[in-house]
Amino acid sequence: MTEKQNTNNVSIQSSFTVQNLIDDMKKCLGFIVSAESGSGKSYLGFTICREAMKAENKTRIIIFSPSTIYNRKFGSCDNLKLIKVGTADFSPVVDYDKEMLERVANVRDTFFLNTDKKYMFKRSLWLEQLLANDSLNLCFEIHYLNSRKAKTFITECLKLIFERERKKLERNPDYDFHTLAVLEECQNSYGTYNLNDDSSLEALGILSMARTDCNLHFLAITQRLAETSVKVTERLRLISGLQIGYNNLNRVRAQITPELRELVQRLPQKTFLYINGKDNPIFQIPQYSFKGKMTQIRPMTQPTEQPKKKDGFIKQMKQLLKAMFSVPQQYQPQTQQNNNEEQNNDDIEQSQADGLMTDDSDIMFPEDEY
Repeated sequence: MTEKQNTNNVSIQSSFTVQNLIDDMKKCLGFIVSAESGSGKSYLGFTICREAMKAENKTRIIIFSPSTIYNRKFGSCDNLKLIKVGTADFSPVVDYDKEMLERVANVRDTFFLNTDKKYMFKRSLWLEQLLANDSLNLCFEIHYLNSRKAKTFITECLKLIFERERKKLERNPDYDFHTLAVLEECQNSYGTYNLNDDSSLEALGILSMARTDCNLHFLAITQRLAETSVKVTERLRLISGLQIGYNNLNRVRAQITPELRELVQRLPQKTFLYINGKDNPIFQIPQYSFKGKMTQIRPMTQPTEQPKKKDGFIKQMKQLLKAMFSVPQQYQPQTQQNNNEEQNNDDIEQSQADGLMTDDSDIMFPEDEY
């Protein structure tokens, strides 16, 4: 018999622990946590990370968070390193404007102007070395306010992890080391519109084959389940907290039984309903205090050149006046050069007259000396 306790008329299954979530995670692609703001979603995510980082679970943690909550609220954690992305120290995603002028087929004198702003990911050997170190658990604090830039960075990191772990699994079919990628504020970076362009094709491929091909799992955390792409939500198992919004309730009701439809509207704080397809347990996160700050690592910066000292006003005016009144070289008088040419011509004529030169091929003109 499983022990249950009542909290605000909600039966909580006390025997269900976070370790049960870790065990289930290795059998599926992962989870998506959806709840109202302040319900303890990030607290649940950090609790799962702390449990998964234990040696017996053989799981590596990589957190992609646009928020500073991990560093402010949860603080230092064993072997969890902080990397700030999108700052002066490290910003691998840059934007560039490229106007593409394309002629429309079968239409005379008609052009298509593509003014969409693209984002380019600069390859970083330092980042690749971090992702290749299995002993490091990383927390990327992403400071890009543009959600497409954040998605570009997350996708490139997942591609590196996917290719590396897939090669390991191909060499050793019994490879049982897992990777958990935590996607905070998933409704922004992997929303409905951000996954409808061509740049999302690689991300969707990773989402589809991550578990089977490279033991990669996801923990997606979102405030708005209705704004998160269906391509993400339908691949992950739902962990629902308190839901009040009408659109979110419609999305939740489509995934749970009619008996649980009203339950998510009165869940207490830090209490979640896990839809596992069996007993659908309701569990509560244990309370604990964890303080401190994570250790931040940053790439080695190259020494910058000192800016040259600007010339003074008087010196600049002298250079300007000199440039204005100087005569170009091609217009300078060439009296000396003309005199030399005349003297050489006279010498040649005199030598020919004296019979000293018999062949024209032996004549050496001044310009032939160079």
